[in-house]
Parts: sequence; C-alpha cells; structure tokens
Amino acid sequence: RPSTSGGGTGATVRPDPNAGKGLKTSDAVTGTAHDDPLKAVENLLQICKDGARGFRTASEHVGPTYAAEFQRYASEREQFVSALQQEYVRLGGEYKEEGTFAGTLHRAWLNLKAAISNGPLAVLEECERGEDSALAAYAKALANPKLATETRDVVERQSRVIKLVHDRVRALRDAQRAANG
Repeated sequence: RPSTSGGGTGATVRPDPNAGKGLKTSDAVTGTAHDDPLKAVENLLQICKDGARGFRTASEHVGPTYAAEFQRYASEREQFVSALQQEYVRLGGEYKEEGTFAGTLHRAWLNLKAAISNGPLAVLEECERGEDSALAAYAKALANPKLATETRDVVERQSRVIKLVHDRVRALRDAQRAANG
C-alpha cells in the first residue's frame, strides 16, 4: 500500500516501507517528524521558508539600524532551505517548488503582517515567537532516531544558528521594551 511522504510540497507516492512489519499504513501516511525522516525534513523546509519570508518582511519594519541584520537572517534561512532541499532529495524525496504552506506557518506569517502595523516592538515579538517555533521544530527533528547522520549534521548546524538568532532577536525585543518604558 502506498504512503505519501510529502504532503503539500509535491513529494511523490512511494511504497509503504512498513508493509509486512506489523505497522499500520495509516501511521506511515500520517507520519510525524518523529517517525519519518522525509516528513521531518519537509517540516523544516517549510519552517525555513516561512522564516526567510518573515525576516525579509520584518527587515522593512524594524528600522534602519537592524534592517541589514534581518536581511542577513532571511538570506541564512534561504541557504538552509537549499541545504534541506538537497537532504530531502538525497533521502529519496522528490522536491518541487510549488507547494502550499502548512496552515500553522501561514497563520504565523499573517501574524507578522498584522504586527507590522503595531510598530517595531510587535514585529520583534512576532519574530521571536517564530524563532521559538523554529527551535521547537528543530528539536523535534533531532529527536527522530531515524534521521540519517548526514541529515542530522545539517539539522544540528542549522539549529545552532537558529538558537543564536533567537537569542539576538530576544535581546532586541527586550531592548525595545525597555526603550518603550
């Protein structure tokens, strides 16, 4: 029985790797990042695409002092997407650009757009929430015992950078809160 391994990013249908192993096909079809390395990488792809868009938009609204920094974060996320796409294909997925956003990521994107009208503090708060989500997604992927060593190395490197960016955005948010009184 086939299972889908890619959801909305255009992955192909492939034979159920759990067939004959006593595992439910429905588990393979709805696999989570904990049991399907392709699903884990796909989720991180969406997180990074969303992060790149979010940082690009935020760079236009955090003021000239931090605009270049946020553009750099957007570019880093685009590089992460490229590396994750390579991993996805290496793991047997067929990556296609035309895909849909995961619902929760799309809502996060809309939240950032709404925050823009409330000034730099709201934008920084929304960026920090986005980084919290990214860190959680990376932790979930790294908890996957089936993640290949090469993929794990990529995910670990990216996770470290995201943690540094998270801490920087949080510091900027805290400074903005203090400045606002």
